[in-house]
Amino acid sequence: MDGIASSVPLIARPSFDRACSFVPFEYVQAWEWFLREEQRGGLWDKLPHRTNADSPQYPFRLTIDSELFPVSRDSGIFWPGRGRVKQPREKTFALSVHNSKRGAYPDVPPLYLEDGTWVFKYSSQSTTAEGGRNQNYNQKMINCMECGVPVGVFFATSAGYKVLGLALRAREQLVCAAWPVHKGGPDPRFFPDMSYMKDAPVAAEFSGASASDDEKVRYALCRERIGQQRFRTQLFEAYTGRCAVSGCNVDEALEAAHIENYSGPKSQVVSNGILLRRDLHSLFDAHLISFKLIRGDYQLCGSYLLQHTDYAAFAGSVLREPDEHHLCPNARFLEAHRAEFDFSESRRHAEAIAPY
Repeated sequence: MDGIASSVPLIARPSFDRACSFVPFEYVQAWEWFLREEQRGGLWDKLPHRTNADSPQYPFRLTIDSELFPVSRDSGIFWPGRGRVKQPREKTFALSVHNSKRGAYPDVPPLYLEDGTWVFKYSSQSTTAEGGRNQNYNQKMINCMECGVPVGVFFATSAGYKVLGLALRAREQLVCAAWPVHKGGPDPRFFPDMSYMKDAPVAAEFSGASASDDEKVRYALCRERIGQQRFRTQLFEAYTGRCAVSGCNVDEALEAAHIENYSGPKSQVVSNGILLRRDLHSLFDAHLISFKLIRGDYQLCGSYLLQHTDYAAFAGSVLREPDEHHLCPNARFLEAHRAEFDFSESRRHAEAIAPY
């Protein structure tokens, strides 16, 4: 581990076994713990570091050489610290992530896909989190992404914390997707191709980081995505070249909108897309519009910020879906987008943002 280069090349097929070869011993033990807890399937009343001796989960905490080893902290992104684990300063990895119960971040439930994999979205650490202390959590997650190092995932439910297992981080801007990884190699159902990220200034993605105009331009250019043209062509065919909301049929004005944020080639499927007019696409990505299931149809709902604009006329518009059922938008993805819309809308109300 001490000899790891400060800039490890991104890899095409990250795996559990490969990651074990260059992380500290304690990380491997912690990963084994996450895999065991995933199989056990029990719920934790509290995160392991806050579990009391009278809790039924107490015996299941991780110990290394008879010493308790933490796999969680109150912060949404956790690493054990150099007092417990020896890691080079230039490549320190996050160990686990969990969603927030306090509503400070736009967290939504994991999405379970048809092939048995799942997507867990979590927010980048705010610069004001943890009492203003700068633990550089976001960079530790970037290091995991660059080196193909998995993180353990907890998901908070109303009944307690569920251990989802291990995941590989995929690149997103503010909210990040993580796909599952299993012991012995990559999940055979999904090989994440990370090569498209090699030239991107990933540190500029996070809300707390500054970026020059030149970096922003380079980043925008790097967002040319694998499979994007094929994805767009398939959506044009599925929606017969018309916007699913406005009916616009001007090719140059139409864009392929992802329902779930892009997280690698696997997200480039028609059921994760809607053909939208460019301005509606922008509003959809900004969670200023979404869709709600009403009497069997998905109808457009718009933010109160749009109530005095021309876009108010689209409220209640029925989302036109493809004729072929397997090409229709994934209902779980639409529900997750609506949950993020609701969260964004509540934040806008709380901040008393005036309508346009």
